[in-house]
Amino acid sequence: MEIVLKSYMPVCQELYDKYNGQEGRDLDCAYMMQDEFIKCCKDLHIVDSGTNGKKVAYGAFHMSIVSELDEIVKATHLKMSIMEFLEALCRVIDQLEDVSKFRTIHKHWYLDELNPKLWRLDMKVEALIPNILDLLKETH
Repeated sequence: MEIVLKSYMPVCQELYDKYNGQEGRDLDCAYMMQDEFIKCCKDLHIVDSGTNGKKVAYGAFHMSIVSELDEIVKATHLKMSIMEFLEALCRVIDQLEDVSKFRTIHKHWYLDELNPKLWRLDMKVEALIPNILDLLKETH
């Protein structure tokens, strides 16, 4: 999994930057809010627009945030860094049962022969990369 994330880090960073700071903050801010993460997941079509999809993204967001000792005084438990974003994104992707709707990167990829329900997380992440690239193209 580490190799896949390192290989596609520039793509993931660009995706993070696209949704980072959309709630009226400076685009240079170094964190992503919960609603921005949920919108990212919906735009990638890895969660549905209904309540269940929002719950999956919401749960992944909060499970990936580093705990804060004093959540009343500090709001860092509501702000996601790039590393937390990658973890949350992988949590959502890992819950996908069928990723066969996503285009694969390689034309003759061994995944085409396997049951998509048996794919490992690294396979699922790699299968989603073309969709991420398509989403990033929409803004350029």
